[in-house]
Amino acid sequence: MFEKSTVRIVVFLFFKLTKREVTYALVISLLKNLFSYLI
Repeated sequence: MFEKSTVRIVVFLFFKLTKREVTYALVISLLKNLFSYLI
């Protein structure tokens, strides 16, 4: 098993690298939800 510190570092790096993509995905999903509610 990996140590908790190692897992934390890997997760931190992963989110740091994919922060932009995740943010864009969340914004797009929110916009789609808003449009679906309006329509």
